[in-house]
Amino acid sequence: LYYCTMALYEDANCRLERDDAGVFVLTMLAGENQLNPAFLDSFHRCLDMVEGSTGPAALVTTSSSPKFFCNGADVKFLESVKADQSASDGFDRSMMRMLGRILSLPLPTVACVTGHAFGAGFMLALAHDFRAARLDRGYLCANEVL
Repeated sequence: LYYCTMALYEDANCRLERDDAGVFVLTMLAGENQLNPAFLDSFHRCLDMVEGSTGPAALVTTSSSPKFFCNGADVKFLESVKADQSASDGFDRSMMRMLGRILSLPLPTVACVTGHAFGAGFMLALAHDFRAARLDRGYLCANEVL
């Protein structure tokens, strides 16, 4: 079988495609795919399109990086807003909203983990219904210490 793929959205952080069978592929494009406001905005735009679709569908989330699936929250961004409680809270809400949206999608979701998934990146993988990971590369861990 051959399925035609149509590009629906792309920016520096994410690309969303859909094939004739209704499978959406959301590819994270930002190297380590660290979560920051710009990355989350892109991811939310892709989820908007998936949620607004009609007909049978599924979502596969992956990374263009062979080393990283998602390296968690962007620590440099978090450091830069440490004194700005409003910005920090907004980031937290956006990240939790993204995870909640994936958890509650009314279609099957699969995380194709191409490499490391640390912290919030691990949570992103766990938010999917199914996970497939490479055997030869990548660690998955929740490394935050409170």
